[in-house]
Amino acid sequence: MTTWDTCHCHREHATAKGFLRCKLPALKWITGHGDHALIAWCGAPTITLWHDANRAADAENLLHAIRCSTDCRQAHQIVHIDHTRKARQ
Repeated sequence: MTTWDTCHCHREHATAKGFLRCKLPALKWITGHGDHALIAWCGAPTITLWHDANRAADAENLLHAIRCSTDCRQAHQIVHIDHTRKARQ
């Protein structure tokens, strides 16, 4: 699983949502809570956040089965978000 720990401003963000809004300014919407992001890259990126990587994987499998939209290209990715500098020190 890929980990993202750097955004455009290179600052520490209080939440994964704040980090992702900074890293992906074209983000269409984001929902949920947690540090595991399921990103649908089919068009403008959309994200659901999960506390658990296994639950994010279950959601990804569901997206592959039912498609995220009529324009779905199966371009879905799970990323771990490390939004604090403390974790990297």
